[in-house]
Amino acid sequence: MVEITNNKAGELLAPPAVSPEEQKITKFWCADAKDVIKIHPNSFRTFLIESQVGWYRKNKDFPKILTHHVDKVLKRIDQDQIVQLASGYIHSGAFEDVESQGAFDALIKTKAQLFSKELLNSLPYLNVVQLSDTENAAFFCYENTIVSVAKGGCKPIPYGELNAAVFEDDIIDREFDVTKKVDVDGFHFNQFLKDISRDLENAESSERYNRLRTIIGYMLHRYKNPAIPVAPFLRESIESKTAEGGTGKGIVIQALMKMRNVVDNAGKQFTASDNFPFETIMPETDVFVINDIKRGFSFETLFNAIADDITINRKFVPKYTVSFNDSPKFILTSNYAISMIGNSIKRRSTVYKVSRYYGEDNIPSDKFGRTFFKGWESIDWECFDSLMLGCVVLYLNHGILTADPLNTTRLDIIAETSEEFVDFAEFYFESDEEYDKKEVYSDFYDFYPGHDEIPQATLTIWIQKWAQLNDRKAMSRRSNGKDYIKVEKPPEPENPFKNLDSMIKVTHGVESMRQEA
Repeated sequence: MVEITNNKAGELLAPPAVSPEEQKITKFWCADAKDVIKIHPNSFRTFLIESQVGWYRKNKDFPKILTHHVDKVLKRIDQDQIVQLASGYIHSGAFEDVESQGAFDALIKTKAQLFSKELLNSLPYLNVVQLSDTENAAFFCYENTIVSVAKGGCKPIPYGELNAAVFEDDIIDREFDVTKKVDVDGFHFNQFLKDISRDLENAESSERYNRLRTIIGYMLHRYKNPAIPVAPFLRESIESKTAEGGTGKGIVIQALMKMRNVVDNAGKQFTASDNFPFETIMPETDVFVINDIKRGFSFETLFNAIADDITINRKFVPKYTVSFNDSPKFILTSNYAISMIGNSIKRRSTVYKVSRYYGEDNIPSDKFGRTFFKGWESIDWECFDSLMLGCVVLYLNHGILTADPLNTTRLDIIAETSEEFVDFAEFYFESDEEYDKKEVYSDFYDFYPGHDEIPQATLTIWIQKWAQLNDRKAMSRRSNGKDYIKVEKPPEPENPFKNLDSMIKVTHGVESMRQEA
């Protein structure tokens, strides 16, 4: 969540300090025959309406929010803040001190009546449209300006030129000059992204680096295309039976938090089948993170939330539905692989394997001598913002790029099947004998009687998948009413010295010809 500070954007949200004549706001109190100042609820209601206080909802899906609209900025407002607003008007200097004091005393005395549920509910909805991203553009609201990001690059838009309103939660709590040239390539956080994108030889990979950048750009672009409802999945690149972590996935999530409204959920406790799985989603939520998901997490349970409307169910509040267009994007992280079998999963996810460049014995602060996002100077934030907005430009131009997915590890095979099955297959199919499928099925459960029950057909599919990922071929045949399966051994690697003798003879022959010549 971003905060409003004493800066240009914060000043836009401050109580008015100009005179009532300039504001064109009607005085909401009067004196009776005994010169006692009183406030009539209807007059106070008129004051609130003229002050641009009213109800707002992003669309019909969300609950209404009592809001103060000032100079293109929408701010939540509660009873105490309304008192401050009214007090600022009373003490604006346009009234005699005695009258101002009397009006303030009346405001405090009649507060319960003025802030009754009936009066507040009678306020009209504000006639404003909230600024939102489009298919070809993203908007980032800083304290001093709004930056429009499109395929051609970035440009500033002054708040005063907006044709829409900005919600206070969308304002990033720092200034940014998009026209200023900075050294992004030499920026330490940019090097961090290159490091976690390294290949199997631990060398920097421009393909993997740019793929990661487009994934970041996709998450920062709030527009949701129903044709590509994707949830990125950041995971380890090598096998580990323990949750080691520390490779940098969490730092990528922190980077998103510095740009958008992010809800971070502990993956170990998250279950989509719970009664309140999405209760943390608010109207301003842009990104929904399921961080460090547990082993065996079922990606299928998120299908509807990723690609369809989301039902928000909170305790003691009537549930409501958020449309696909207004719901947040999802991103998952884990130290484990999860099952990604089937076209439905592949259409709704994009897996990125974070390299093991960083870990317990090599953390980013050791390399760079500083902690990301803490104690940064203005030049650091300028480089960071330029880098993040550049990711959005890259995504808008190319979509999510593809790259070498690194190695297919035992961890990937486990994700497609189960760890028990992989152990079984590595032992059982050591030779290339032919087996009766029913006997294989029976032997598997003899080895692992506590394994979840699966159909025999599923076990056959697992054998085929295991063989494929191990560069082997699984062949099935039917004979005399029985089904058989055979997993061929991979071909022996060619001996590079097999033709060495003939090569030597040819070489000697060429040398002899040269000498004779």
